[in-house]
Amino acid sequence: MSPAPDVSRTPNPADSDGAPGSADAPVGADAPVGAGDVADRIEIIARADQSLADELDWIGSCRAPVCSETVERLDALLGRLRTGADVRVTLASLEPALLASGAALWVRRRSSAGRQQPGAAWSAGAGSAPTPPGGVR
Repeated sequence: MSPAPDVSRTPNPADSDGAPGSADAPVGADAPVGAGDVADRIEIIARADQSLADELDWIGSCRAPVCSETVERLDALLGRLRTGADVRVTLASLEPALLASGAALWVRRRSSAGRQQPGAAWSAGAGSAPTPPGGVR
């Protein structure tokens, strides 16, 4: 009797053709199996990094940074940072060749997307930051 197939991981089309996969997909315990998986996970880290920078900019420009809105935004940020930190641990355990090919694919994706959408922001939910309480920045 043959073992049951592993259905816990949905195949990612980016593994074979280099097209962007979903960087918002849940990160499982499975190690990346291809360059597309690695590139997807690098994008998760990049988005977490950008989220951190965006929130710090928002807090720094706010006249009243100690408020309930800041606490709510930081709570949401923690989830994105935890995911990015978990992904970073996973990537640190990879073979250097797989990590390098995934990083190269990630760079190509970003370059390609930049040509398709000039001036497009890379962070998830990018755009103008919400106005702080009281409407004062």
